[in-house]
Amino acid sequence: MGDDAAPGGSARPTTDVDASYHTPAWHAARIAAMAVTRDSWEEYKARQKAAAAGEAATEADAEAAQAAFRAQLDADRAARLAHGVNQGALRAELAAKKRAEEKKKRKKKGNRRRRSSSSSGSDTSSSCSSDSDSGLRRRRKSKKKKEKREKKKGRKKGSLRSWERERSRSRSRSPVGKEREVAGGDAE
Repeated sequence: MGDDAAPGGSARPTTDVDASYHTPAWHAARIAAMAVTRDSWEEYKARQKAAAAGEAATEADAEAAQAAFRAQLDADRAARLAHGVNQGALRAELAAKKRAEEKKKRKKKGNRRRRSSSSSGSDTSSSCSSDSDSGLRRRRKSKKKKEKREKKKGRKKGSLRSWERERSRSRSRSPVGKEREVAGGDAE
């Protein structure tokens, strides 16, 4: 051991020194902290249980809100997809309604024309000209309708003759077709 050992075999210094490393203020604060009353184990467990129940309720509310949100999204998606390619019956129904509305509009428009043409004929000379004009219009209209019907029949049958007839009609109507006929027939 060493030379500075005390004669009694003890290694402690001989001077009296305070062994406390903290200030008296720290000791006072520590004693005050120890004097605080604490909850018993049962009280602590009850408080923890209440806090856990509150968290569970909040979590359940959040889950319910999330489920409602998902349900709304699914409903919106289903509504958007309802008008997809597999909804032929719905599309046909909507198209029929649209055609009926257009037919009503056309009928009203036609009634307005007839009323205006019949009510405007106060003068006899103007009434004669309006009658001849309306008759001419009707004849043109019926002729166009007849041509349309024939065209549709030809399409339904799919015959070569109807196709050829349509082709020759279009050539005779267009100025280009007349030039071809004059120049020497089909140059195709």
